[in-house]
Amino acid sequence: MGIAAELLGRVPHAPPPIRVGREVSCRVFGVLLAAIAEKGHSPDVLVAGSGYSVGQLSKGSAYVPWSAFLVVMRNAGTVWTADELRQLGVASVASAQLRAFGVIANLLFSVTDFYLWMFGGKRGPAVNYFAFEEGHARLVRPGHVRVEIRMRPGYAPSPENWLILEGTLSGMPLAFGAPPARVVATPMADGCAYDVFIAPGSGRLAWVRRALKRFTASQQAGEELRLAHAALEERFCELQAEEEARAQAEAQRAQILGWQQATLDGLPLGCIVLDDAGRIRYWNPTAERLLGWTAAEMLMGSPELLAPAGAARDKAAELFRGVLAGEAVPHAVVTLANKHGGTLLSRWHHTRLASPDGAIVGAVAVFEDIGERSRLEAQLQQAQKMEGIGRLAGGVAHDFHNLLSVILL
Repeated sequence: MGIAAELLGRVPHAPPPIRVGREVSCRVFGVLLAAIAEKGHSPDVLVAGSGYSVGQLSKGSAYVPWSAFLVVMRNAGTVWTADELRQLGVASVASAQLRAFGVIANLLFSVTDFYLWMFGGKRGPAVNYFAFEEGHARLVRPGHVRVEIRMRPGYAPSPENWLILEGTLSGMPLAFGAPPARVVATPMADGCAYDVFIAPGSGRLAWVRRALKRFTASQQAGEELRLAHAALEERFCELQAEEEARAQAEAQRAQILGWQQATLDGLPLGCIVLDDAGRIRYWNPTAERLLGWTAAEMLMGSPELLAPAGAARDKAAELFRGVLAGEAVPHAVVTLANKHGGTLLSRWHHTRLASPDGAIVGAVAVFEDIGERSRLEAQLQQAQKMEGIGRLAGGVAHDFHNLLSVILL
């Protein structure tokens, strides 16, 4: 059906949007304006009260509001009888618009397929004429098609239009050289249903249509293969681009991890990283230099074991448990035992590691040797203490000298 719609290029592939005031194509008036002269009436009879002139309604590219269409249809009901309106519908099959479909329709469609295509929902060409109507066609059984036309909310139906459409549905097989169809119209609350009974036979060019259908089917299959190949090629390019982006992201991630590793390895402070179970997962070179234990010896071990047994180890264990529990432990002074049996007075700083959802997944701790600093601070305090004592002694001696001077005098 898609190939046919493209060959009948005057037909849009999607329903026109409802444009208030421009709901009806003036092409529908062509048969009425041509036939009214045969009745001996002036065309002005049709347009009376519509607000439009005959010239305006004669422009096939123009559109008029639904209210004007209702007036023209009511005027048509005063000129023609119900049977005559049906005959006008039959005659519309020979109109310029539908004649353009004739030869190609013979080649591409059976009579039944033609009904299903013309009124095939949102893609059917019938929607090009009436934007306020929604058409639907379905095959009830071979030779029996049901067409339903429903008005959209806010639009009143036109009985005259239903009669003309009944005739059009009856006359459509004539374009195929087949007898007219028998049509039974059934009014509905919001439209009209038509049961179309098609006579046996599919038209005088059925054999050409079948041959062309095989040819177009082959073309369509080739086109589908071409589109499938293009889709696969496009998907391959997308996957290749995704893989390149992934590789680039991995390279950037590796570079960042390298920078982080180099930063931690180069710290002048000892650094350890604990997991959520309190096991050592990282031990930097400075920690190895300060304590003598290698990373291989310390990984997966417990950090409190670095402290000498006793109160110092209990204090270290309590410290790391608090850090992993999320307690605020900004810094602490802990005595550590090195590999060679000595001790190291150290100051520790801690921060916990949390996942994006806030769960604690570990901790980072850095420590420094403050033994030398402590010794220097102790010496400084001793010197300051001796300086104070000296000042005090000097002051006492001065006062004693003054006292002796008074006595001697």
